Amino acid sequence: MAVYFALTSYTRGADSIRSIAVLPFVNASGNPDTEYLSNGITDSLINNLSQLPKLTVMSRNSVFRYKGKETDARAVGRDLGVQAVLTGRLVQRGEDVAISLELVNASDNSHIWGSQYNHKLSDLTALPGAISQAVTDNLRLKLSDDEKHLLTKRSTNNPEAYQAYLKGVYHSASFAPGGFEKAIGYFTRAIAIEPNYAQAYAGLANAYAELPFTNLPPQEALQKARLAAERALELDETIAEAHLAQATIKLYYDRDWPAAERECRRAIELTPGDALPYQYYGWQLGLMGRFDESLTELRRAEILDPLSINVNVAIGSNFYWSGQYDRAAEQYQKMIEFDPKVGGLIRLNLGETYLEQHRFPEAIAEIQKAGQFGVIQNATLGYAYAVSGNRPEARKILFQLQRLSTQKYVPPFTSALIYAGLGDKDRAFAWLEKAYTERSVWLLWLKVDPKFDSLRADPRFAEFVHRVGLPQ
Repeated sequence: MAVYFALTSYTRGADSIRSIAVLPFVNASGNPDTEYLSNGITDSLINNLSQLPKLTVMSRNSVFRYKGKETDARAVGRDLGVQAVLTGRLVQRGEDVAISLELVNASDNSHIWGSQYNHKLSDLTALPGAISQAVTDNLRLKLSDDEKHLLTKRSTNNPEAYQAYLKGVYHSASFAPGGFEKAIGYFTRAIAIEPNYAQAYAGLANAYAELPFTNLPPQEALQKARLAAERALELDETIAEAHLAQATIKLYYDRDWPAAERECRRAIELTPGDALPYQYYGWQLGLMGRFDESLTELRRAEILDPLSINVNVAIGSNFYWSGQYDRAAEQYQKMIEFDPKVGGLIRLNLGETYLEQHRFPEAIAEIQKAGQFGVIQNATLGYAYAVSGNRPEARKILFQLQRLSTQKYVPPFTSALIYAGLGDKDRAFAWLEKAYTERSVWLLWLKVDPKFDSLRADPRFAEFVHRVGLPQ
């Protein structure tokens, strides 16, 4: 049985607040095994509130940068451009979960509303909806009946399935080695407990859709992703995450660019306050060479998720693909200055940008710092050695990758990339053909990636771009 204690209500004036950051709930239990719960409830609130077109909600990537840090609502408001900040503390003792909340006006740190929720683990499924409704009431948002229903709609009534789902979300968001595999296990468990759990199918689809980049051959991973996404939408067509999974499959596997675009637009319709659909759509438009449209969507994502590494990478990629290398380098350098511990993707992309500026020693140094990207990082390093004139080192990496492919899955694209850098066009096209046969996701970059500029004058290249379905 849930117990709610309302502490204070917002009565100062009648103006509604239109923007909010939900900061990661503090896990005050002292038990790392409870982290999935504090993170998961935070994610659920962000997803719930993002469905409201009247409210701007900072996305997960930006707010989770504050995790584990002492923060001041005024500083958060200034950093993220929001009017209100919601904070929470979670304590779990056995089957009992207590959550204390405070909603603060970011302009002056004044208290708007607070409440404490005491729940049993067996009654958690109603919690995100109850909190979301209380928050919107105290923000003085006038919601339609349909919008109120969206906030309180439960993804499942089964508490055991819900906990398994939250663990799946936790591991998907970690981007740690093996994280997606762990997420797949938890989503699968949630579905086994609750066979009609649409949200779990959507999570499963997106986790499988990430694996073709390194861990699984595309045909295997994407077929599993397709089945999960189709089942999610069959159960509930209004799940934006499932539409993004479908967009991924239409793009990665079917090479159906118009269908992928439609799925992105549908996801945006369903969650207009979520940065991810704008980010994904902008990235897709960039791959097609529609750079101005791409940047428009990415700037919308940036408004909702200004501190997101992924959004900032996508903006840098837009500049890189369109040949604006100075702007791309500036974009990546800005992120590194903001956070020197920034992830390897920024370093990898900055290194690629330096290659196009012929800053070879700096490029190689940045690519080496990328660290976490395995065979793709190694292939990019091999390419960098090749174009900088160190052909023996490039061939050494090429040999290592091809030998490794006898033991585990290595995308054929990696060999094509290094051969392109070496100027061996015939072998580059031979390996691109292998990549095409297995429906490699990496071929989606062909139209815009300057690393393949050496092949563009060859008639075989235009044919490849056409076969991948990219617009000419």
